Amino acid sequence: MIELLNFQDKVKILHLAREKKSLDYNGKHISIYPDFSPELIRRRLSFNPVKRKHRELNMKYFLLYPCNLCVVVDGTQQRFSTHKDAEAVFISTSNSPG
Repeated sequence: MIELLNFQDKVKILHLAREKKSLDYNGKHISIYPDFSPELIRRRLSFNPVKRKHRELNMKYFLLYPCNLCVVVDGTQQRFSTHKDAEAVFISTSNSPG
């Protein structure tokens, strides 16, 4: 476990680790991932069903740190701090004509 004082360093390392897919050091596999609290992990995972629905409809979305879902609807970004709010908007946009 390492602690980084510079946020940009953390972002760069996580990005490079994702690109590399598999990391080995002296023949040992190593994993690099952010250290989130169990509560934050649960909150982030709660967005998975609505993210899956957006993916199926080719809608743009992304998860912002620490736990906000940003959905692009008609060229406008909408942020949601709970999965229930995001699901309510998804239901209303998926039921609208057009």
